[in-house]
Amino acid sequence: MIQSPEELLSHQLFSIRDAESQASKAIERYLEHIETDDLRELLALRLAQGKTIVQNVEKGMKQIAVKPRSKQNAAARGLIEQTEALLGEVESIDMKEAAVIAGVQELEHYCIAVWGTVRALAGEVGEDDLAGAMQRAVEEGYALDEQLSAIAEGEINPSAMAEESEDDEEFGEEDTAEGADGDEAAGTESGRTKNKGKSAATSGKDSDLKQREYRGADGEIHHHTRKAMERSGGK
Repeated sequence: MIQSPEELLSHQLFSIRDAESQASKAIERYLEHIETDDLRELLALRLAQGKTIVQNVEKGMKQIAVKPRSKQNAAARGLIEQTEALLGEVESIDMKEAAVIAGVQELEHYCIAVWGTVRALAGEVGEDDLAGAMQRAVEEGYALDEQLSAIAEGEINPSAMAEESEDDEEFGEEDTAEGADGDEAAGTESGRTKNKGKSAATSGKDSDLKQREYRGADGEIHHHTRKAMERSGGK
């Protein structure tokens, strides 16, 4: 049970340490998908900042004499899992970089909130060094967030949108080609239908002609032509 500000502070410090540990591992994996130099530099900067944050957190733990224990940060882990799942659904480098920026910013916003909480708690219990360290972390977090937004809006997102437009144009050309093939097939089928109609008409004429045949008294086959019918007195 948490019964004092110090215990609550201890709880938050363990959460930060696990979040930074998971964030560092995730960023290392994200770098495998990154080609933009500016973005790689920012992620490398975040790795360095994370190490400093962990050092300050562990120093704060010693100062408030918290008992060492292991605690997983479910919120941070969930955000990281969400980003990695998204990366598995996109193929192009531009889209992967956009997904990485979105994921890192979501995690950074969460971390800023936790750092701010620890800053306030540390100030309440007189841990000024820890409070100062968390204030610096908050400021660095805001700066990183702004830089990530600048890269996303200035480089990554426009490139990703341009690539998407090219894909749409290619799909449109394929649809047009398929439509032309379909029209050609329909024309061929129509021609076959007309030919069948001609065959049926010819067959009808042959049948009609046979119906006009008759066998005369001489035993020969004659046709009911107009002249033959007139000679025989037929109508």
